[in-house]
Amino acid sequence: MNTMIPASGRAAADSIESIRINIAEILMTPIGSRVMRRDFGSYIPRLLDQPLIAPTVILLYAAAAMAIMAHETRITLTDFDFESDGAAATLIINAVERSTGSDISLSVPLLQVAS
Repeated sequence: MNTMIPASGRAAADSIESIRINIAEILMTPIGSRVMRRDFGSYIPRLLDQPLIAPTVILLYAAAAMAIMAHETRITLTDFDFESDGAAATLIINAVERSTGSDISLSVPLLQVAS
C-alpha cells in the first residue's frame, strides 16, 4: 500500500514517512467526521482552541495515544513530547516500528498561527 504525500501527490519515500502522514491524518481528523468510518480520527481538533496549559497538554497526549493505538498498527508508542512557541504547536511521538524493531521519532504539527 502506497501512501500519498498530500502536498505533492507523490508516493511516500519510505515506511517512516508513510507512518508520519497517516498519524497526521488520524490526529487532525475530528471523530465522527467521516461518513463510513465514524470512529476514525481523534479528539485533538476539539482541544486545539483551548489554552495550552498543562491539563490541556495531558488531554492532547491521551487523545493522541488513543487514536494512534486504534488506527496505526505499524508502531508501538513509547512516549510523547509537546513543543509550542505561541505561533506553532508540535507533537513529537516516539515509538518503535513493529516490523523492524527500530526506534522512530515523528514530529506532527498541530497548530500554526498565520503571521
